Amino acid sequence: MIRTERLHIIPLSYYELLSRVYSYSGMISCQEEEDNVVKYSLTPMKDAPEKDRMFYTVWVGYSEGEDVMECGFLCPPTEHNVVEVWYWVREQFRGKGFATESVKGLVKFATAFDNIKHVCASVDNGNFASKKVLIKNGFKYLTDMKHMEVYNKQLKN
Repeated sequence: MIRTERLHIIPLSYYELLSRVYSYSGMISCQEEEDNVVKYSLTPMKDAPEKDRMFYTVWVGYSEGEDVMECGFLCPPTEHNVVEVWYWVREQFRGKGFATESVKGLVKFATAFDNIKHVCASVDNGNFASKKVLIKNGFKYLTDMKHMEVYNKQLKN
């Protein structure tokens, strides 16, 4: 669990994530997204060691008891000691700093692991709001990759 100034961010268990994927939560908007969550989250999470499951699941951010956003990691730390974060804020809560706050919480969470030295994030070239979130959190532009910009934040040498 991650606690920030306004957010209480909780990782979903395998069965909670399974339920969220197959019920309407606003999280899945098309078949491709559902397929990706099954392929990249549910399937590896089910077989992952307990210590790595939090890196595959969706974390839900609550503010004043209301589900305002989802965020998380794309996978456990790589062989190069990197984790990638992602975030999505429900439309009615956008522009209120929840994405910035959640990324700050995810970065702080990552610092607790000795094997995580970098946190990165990929952002669509045209998503200026998301770029701003990363820059506010001390991420630096790294490179372009297929219509995406990659940002990095070094935690340790």
